[in-house]
This record gives sequence, C-alpha cells and structure tokens, in this order.
Amino acid sequence: MRKDRLWFILMILSLGTSAAWSATVSFSVGTPSDVNDFDSIANVLGAAQDRDNVAGDGTTDGPGNDGATYVAPDRSAQGQTFVTGSVPKMLAGVWVRLPGYFGSNPGGEAVNNTYWGIAAGNQLMIRITNPVAAGTAGFVLHNETYAFTGLEPDFPASGNSADGPGTWLYIQLDNPRVLAPNTAYGFDVGAAGGFFELLGIRDAAAGGNPYSGGAAYSSGANGIGNNAMTAQAGDRVFVIKIDPLRSGVSNPDPADGAAGIDTDAAVTLSWDAGGINDPLNPGSTIPNPDITYHYLYLSRPSDPNLLDIAPALIASDIDPADGNVDPSASLTLGALLESDAVYYWRVDEIMANPADPNNITGTVWSFATELKRAQLDPTYPRDASVAVGEQAAFTVAPINPLTGDSTGMTYQWYRNGSVLAGQTSAQYARTALADDDRSTYYCVVTVTATAKTIQSRSATLFIEKQIAYWTLDGNVNDSSPDALYNGTAGGTAVFDTDRKVGTDALLFNGTDTYVDLPDGMDSFGGGLTFTLWAKPTAAGSWARFLDFGNGAPDDNIYLSRAGTADTLHLSVYSGTVASSVDAVNAVTSGEWQMLSVTMDREGDVVMYKNGAAIQTGTVTLPNTVVRTLNYIGRSNWTADAYYQGLMDDIQVYNYALTADEIAQKYTLVTGGVFCQESPAYDLTGPAGTPDCRVDIYELSGMAADWLGCGIYPDCL
Repeated sequence: MRKDRLWFILMILSLGTSAAWSATVSFSVGTPSDVNDFDSIANVLGAAQDRDNVAGDGTTDGPGNDGATYVAPDRSAQGQTFVTGSVPKMLAGVWVRLPGYFGSNPGGEAVNNTYWGIAAGNQLMIRITNPVAAGTAGFVLHNETYAFTGLEPDFPASGNSADGPGTWLYIQLDNPRVLAPNTAYGFDVGAAGGFFELLGIRDAAAGGNPYSGGAAYSSGANGIGNNAMTAQAGDRVFVIKIDPLRSGVSNPDPADGAAGIDTDAAVTLSWDAGGINDPLNPGSTIPNPDITYHYLYLSRPSDPNLLDIAPALIASDIDPADGNVDPSASLTLGALLESDAVYYWRVDEIMANPADPNNITGTVWSFATELKRAQLDPTYPRDASVAVGEQAAFTVAPINPLTGDSTGMTYQWYRNGSVLAGQTSAQYARTALADDDRSTYYCVVTVTATAKTIQSRSATLFIEKQIAYWTLDGNVNDSSPDALYNGTAGGTAVFDTDRKVGTDALLFNGTDTYVDLPDGMDSFGGGLTFTLWAKPTAAGSWARFLDFGNGAPDDNIYLSRAGTADTLHLSVYSGTVASSVDAVNAVTSGEWQMLSVTMDREGDVVMYKNGAAIQTGTVTLPNTVVRTLNYIGRSNWTADAYYQGLMDDIQVYNYALTADEIAQKYTLVTGGVFCQESPAYDLTGPAGTPDCRVDIYELSGMAADWLGCGIYPDCL
C-alpha cells in the first residue's frame, strides 16, 4: 500500500461555523405516509367548512378567521404546539395541509372564496418554538427558510375555489432538531411573499379538539413571527415527522487531545459507531442500523490541502451475514506517523450514499505524537543589524524533550542555505562584511538519542546603511550609495531656490505634487531613521512627509501631521494594525526645520526637531515585506491631503541613528552650536535664561536664594 493513501484530508468546513439553515419544501396531493409512522405526532382531522376552521365562529364562512388561518405577508405566523413522547427523538420536518373543505358556502357567501397564491421566489419561514418561554428571547429554538422555485412537484401556484386545493405541504428541516421526552414544543410558519390558508378545526366544532396535547397559536405580524404567542381555540392539521434520535461516532482512541502517541509502531484509530434509540427498549441505544460505511479523514500536517484525497472507507459491519452494525470500528494505519506533530481526524457516518442528508458529520478530534525533536523558541535566532566591521551574533536555545534541558544535542549553522564549516555550537558570530547585507542564517539542531533534526527560524543580517537620499537639487534621484530609489515627480513639480541644503528644494503645491518611489522599502527589521528638512505652508489634514506601504492600510510606515494639528506623527502598520508615536507642537509653519525620527530594533522610537529629542515612544516592528506604493508628499489614503510647502535633503536609513549623529546632521547644515539636551540644574545663563550649561550663573542664583532665606531646611 502506498504511503500517500494513508493520509486523508481534514474537512475543515464542518468546524465551528454558523449556518443559515435552508429548509426543503415539497407538496403532496395525497395523505402523507408519515401519518402512519409510529413515531410521528399528528392531527389529521380538519374542518369541513371554513366556519369551523381555527378561530371560526361556527356560523359564517369568509374572512372572519383569516387572521388565524392564512400564512401571508400581511398576517401573523401560524403555529401549533405539541408534546413529545417518553424518549428523545429527532424532529425531521413538519407537514401542514392547505384547506380541502367540502361545501363551504351554504350561507350564501361568494363562490370560490378560498384563495391561495404561491410563485417562484416567494419565501417561507418555519420556526421551532418553546411555548414555556413565550414572551422571551428563548421562545424561538430554531428557524429555517425556503424560497419556492415553482418547479416543486404538485406545486399549487395560484387559484381560488370553494374549498381550496387540499394539498399537503411538507417542510423538511435542513438541520433536524433533537426533541426532549415529555416536553411541549411548537412550530409556526410565516411568509414573505405568497399566501395560502392552513386547514384546522376549532375546538367547538363537531369532532373539535382532536389533539389534546397542544393547540393552535399565532405570532407576530406581516408574515414574521415574534416572541409572543397568541393562543387560538383549535388545532391545525399537522404531522410532526419524527426520526429515531441519531448520534455520531464517539469514544475515540486515541482520545481527543491525547499526547505522546508512539510513532515507532503502527497506530490504530478506533471509535464507537453512531447510535439510535432502541425501538424495542426505549431509553437504551443501539448502533444505527442505517449506517453503511464509516468515512475516516486524517490530516497530514505537512500537506493539509489534499482536497483530492478520498477518505478511508470502512464498512460498518465486518460480518455482513449477521446483518448487524458493529458497535465499534477501527483502522490500523499502514505507515508510521511523524513524531512532534499534531494530527486531526474525523469519522462521518454514511447512510445510503455520501450525499444522503441523513449522514452524520463527526466531531473533529486531535492527538499529538511523541516528541523526539528539540523544542525551539520560534523567535530565535533573531534578526541582526550591524555596521560593516561590527560583530553580529545569532543564538538558539533548544530543549531536549528526552532530558528536559540543553544536553544531548548537536548544532550546525547555515548561511544562505550553505553549511558553515566548524560552526557547531548554540551561538554563531561573524564580523559583518559589506556583502553580508540581507544574508540569512539558521541552525539545524539534532537530538543525539533519536537522530531527529529540526531547523530554527531563518534570521536576516542587515548591514546598517543609508538606503535612500534625495537631495532634491533639481531632480528626485537617489544619491545614496546603492541608488535604488530614483523617484518620479508627479503632478506639478517645481524646484525652488528657497532651500536648506544644496542648490534647490522641491516645492509641493498641496494639490497634486508628490514623488513616486520604486518598489522596496522592505527591510526595517533592524530599525530605521527618517530625517528631512521641511518648510510647510499649510496644515493639510494628515499631510504626509513620507508614506511607504501597499495601500490603505497595508504594512504602511509613514511620517505626517496628526490631522491638521502641529503634531508630528509616526505610524507603523503590521499588516492592517497600527502602532504610533506623536510629538505635539513639533511642526512649525512657514519656517525651515529639521524633522527626524529613529526606531531601533526593539521598536523604541525617538522624535527630533532641529537636532534635539522632543518625544519618545514604542511601535511594533514593521514586517519585512516589499512595499509597492511609496511616496514623498502623498498618502496611501485618498482622503488625506497632499503636503504643501517645501522639502529638502530627505534621508532614510535601515537602522536608528544616535542622538549625536542626528545632532551632527543638524549642525552640518546650520553651523555653530545648539543645546542638544539641557542638563539638570541648567537654571539660567548670561541672558537670564537656560543656556545648556551649569556654571557660575546657576551657583550665583542658588546662592542668592539661599542668602535670602532664613527657613531651615527649605532654602538649602
């Protein structure tokens, strides 16, 4: 037997899904055979004349009782209560009858005054109800709908007559309902389009109250029932079609959730067959005699999408001569299972054929096989970001499942899929070279006792560098060493001599000017730095300085205003989920300023204005993904404003520059010195304001305060 034949697809669609149940409707011109079914609950006695139908007055035929008999969009839903027998059963469907009076007009009413009209597309609703809970949300236990096609056999269509069509209407539930023993239930039928009358009989008529276990009722309005139940003095003609209570397979072995299943020997999967109530011994269960086959599905973790693999077909009776379904079944797999894996399996009970609506879909079970491979932290080794010449280190920390510690294992590291000779410890370190950028590293760990291997995650080494630099001196080309991001100016692009660096700056008109950048901007796992000079002239809502992404929202990284405020805003999206940092009062209109933001490999963010830190925060690290919609001055969100003003000297790095490096970039443009970070006790200076120094001015001020204070110890 081929190994592949032993793996079967798990049918996920049956797991945890909610369904909009759709009933099936059919018609019959004769009395349904279900009336004679021992399990059915029925009343087949109806009125001979309209006056004796449910809610009739016994005297007058005509519209007087229509509100309690017609199923129509302008009437209540029409229902009936009933009581179950002594053992649990399955409600399969409901028969009702359209009128079939004889001689319904003796009082001189207009001839042919019983009407019906059903057309393709008209919708019918059936509800199973709990009379005890009437008036509460618990009244409706189940509901299903059906849209008529007009092609149903014996379809009554539209008409009118003295007596009505006399047709039986069967509503088969898509989802049969279990009925508890000795319990009152109800059903009602409503309509959204189309109308027909139900046959019944009022209690005071000759032969009235033929079903003592329940009564007719109405509910709601406009063809739709609600939680209220209005009792009617009479009974509908109905048949509650009952099936024996059926259950799916049970008692799985291995048990659901079992762990440590041996993989050195063939595994046998076994279960108890689905059951029904024993008709000869109510209250006890026997294997369902209608089972023809068990269908077994078993997942394969390495390939869960084998939709073309058939289930294992297992006969329900290993001894057909005795005619009995075996109470249990099993299958011994013909190949060994993989260790360190979770398997899912399910057994369906097949009756006549795979499409039989009475087939029972089993519960999905799972089990885990024994652990033979090292257990790895899936986050290690971590990505690394270093400059050329610096050392990058990669580490794994596995646990041996046999010893519970780090002993009894061997290691082998790989670079870009090739073996790194001699690198056989839990850590690998290398001095980064220029061509190491985006190289990948992983470790294969082997448990010595089992010879089972496992590969760690693949970590990426990023070489810290400037990845884009737009001087904006007459063009939008990338002046960084790799020159990967030459832009394309969009809209009305004007280069202006009102610049901060070089010869020009780019003037954005706030209407259509932007720079479209090539695909990329994918690798910020080691951090990032954005730094630029800006002179905004308007506060456009969410106007962007930079926006790298794949849409809105889709792995965006953007630097912008926050709305129309003077707040500098950084957003980093992981897929569609954003994290952000804001610096209030950071953006000044009408003057040049250097705005910078850094994010390190832990997601820690620092925002700077004119070389000095103004805000800190934390964001989620961006995904390593190619971004295809990358802009300067434009947003990925169509509702956001275009940037208006000047921008110059825009730089992007794939790591976080230090505070000193940001300060140096600022002073290289402005010259002179500035206060990068005011020290503690910088209280004053020559001009009477803090001057980024603690010197004789602070000492003089503190001494003056001390000399002028006689309160100990407050003035020390």
